[in-house]
Amino acid sequence: MGELQKTLRVSIFLADTPIPKVFEKFGGYDEQISKLLQDTINSNKLKLSLIIKNYDVKNMEFPEEDDLSKMDSIIITGSASSAYDDIPWINRLVDFTKLIINKHQHIKLIGICFGHQIIARAAGGQVIKNPLGWEIGVTEVSLTDVGTNFFKMDSKVLRIQEMHRDHVNILPNGFCNLGFTSKSSIQGMIKGNQILTIQGHPEFTV
Repeated sequence: MGELQKTLRVSIFLADTPIPKVFEKFGGYDEQISKLLQDTINSNKLKLSLIIKNYDVKNMEFPEEDDLSKMDSIIITGSASSAYDDIPWINRLVDFTKLIINKHQHIKLIGICFGHQIIARAAGGQVIKNPLGWEIGVTEVSLTDVGTNFFKMDSKVLRIQEMHRDHVNILPNGFCNLGFTSKSSIQGMIKGNQILTIQGHPEFTV
């Protein structure tokens, strides 16, 4: 008998809409991330089917806590907003992220760009506007030993699209840093087998 196909239930927390030129070419963050996930499944010939549900967190749309037992993963997207802003939807997102980290550790939590920063803030790290300025376009990230092992790369350099001015400048307790650049010292984080964040945009086509 062949290996049974498993189902992966992924919730995408939409924190923004891409700029018009990006949206016109690649669609929303949900479409970009869904394509990335499906392409990864196909290229690795994994016996997985995806069930994806989107939540418009910028408009205060969040899952009910009773539904969390049915979730396998949450992905928090990028956003033009700042993760340190004291506004209702961001504060709610931070609180919800804390809930996942502390009470629902069966859920894999992934943060991209703004999502990386939200997870850092929720876990007790710090996010600030980078005094060294923006990182834009294909960026060379120097990987730490943890990062090299995680990405299973022979090279110590990861090239990834970036578009950010805010950055994580204090690593939360219990997290490991994946990489750094001359402008930004925390380019991604992992904690155990639950949490993965990346400052860059793996969903963007290079």
